[in-house]
Amino acid sequence: MAMIVNGTCGLFGLYSIVYFAYYVIVISIILPTIMGVYGTLAFRNMRRLHTRVRPMGNSNNECPVVDRIHRADRHLLIMTVSEAVVCVVSTSIYPIVYMETALTGFIGINKSPERIQIENFMLNVGSFLLYFNNAAPFYTYLLVSSAFRQHIKQYMMKLASPFTGRPVTTMQITIPQIGLAVVDNNLMAVGGFDKICESIKLLEKVGADFIIIPSNTPHFAIDIIKKNSPLKVINLIEIVADECHRKGFSKVLVLGIKLTMQGGLYNDILRSKNITSIIPTDNICDKIEDLIKNEIIPSQINSTTVEDIQKDIQKYDCDAIILGCTELPIVYNEDNLGKPVVDTTRLLAHYALQLATEENSSSK
Repeated sequence: MAMIVNGTCGLFGLYSIVYFAYYVIVISIILPTIMGVYGTLAFRNMRRLHTRVRPMGNSNNECPVVDRIHRADRHLLIMTVSEAVVCVVSTSIYPIVYMETALTGFIGINKSPERIQIENFMLNVGSFLLYFNNAAPFYTYLLVSSAFRQHIKQYMMKLASPFTGRPVTTMQITIPQIGLAVVDNNLMAVGGFDKICESIKLLEKVGADFIIIPSNTPHFAIDIIKKNSPLKVINLIEIVADECHRKGFSKVLVLGIKLTMQGGLYNDILRSKNITSIIPTDNICDKIEDLIKNEIIPSQINSTTVEDIQKDIQKYDCDAIILGCTELPIVYNEDNLGKPVVDTTRLLAHYALQLATEENSSSK
């Protein structure tokens, strides 16, 4: 307890020694040590996971997924280390100053008023930092982690939205990568269908009203996905077919990966609208797939390859060309192909925006 001795208010005697020992041992040694040990274990565990877990296959389009995992781990590691450093700094000043004050008082050194004032000032600073340590993790995370700042920003915007009237954009989330294989128009994969359903449930939790799938290939199993989805799922293939019918196309060339072209993804829906789907030859299909996987995705585009395939495409007698792959619009468009182009990704984005706007208007 605090006592006044020789005009000085402070802790003296046995209580002073016990109080000092508690702060030195518990606050300045044990707490930072525990944080350091668990931070080191977390770092080692991350490295072990990175060396043990690898995405399926070796295609280049898996690299962004690995990068996101590593980026999230780096954020967590930086936050953990920063918190440990701040904890050590904020908890070490008070015990050091207090030790100097207690020892000099125990020895009986006469102190000038100026020295007493300096000691009291440093004790107050140390005490402030000691109590500030309770709130320090929040401000530390805010300073060192952009991901944490983004989450806080989204949370504050959500709280303010009823007063400002401004809509809140959905927080970015990560959904699992899905490697697909299609056999007899059924979605087969290593956990492919389960991961799609898992992703839809995750989007439902963050407030999604409907689901769009920009990738063409999963639409082989769109009926199964719709059946198992708690949310409305937009059928990209139907939207593309409706657009072709609306524009009066009678013959369209379907481009994409080999599975999309040769698997007949667009055949039935286009036929139902009296539109003939044209599929490139096996040789051209191979060239287009190679362009997508080995040049566009890894950003190693060879202009000669693009022009060679472009000439092959232009030989077909068709009214329009369906770019049935999210990567193809990067290299092909109406200008260089010389024919109307149906960009499936752009078309789906416009449709989703219109649908979202209509639903938002009807809910008011």
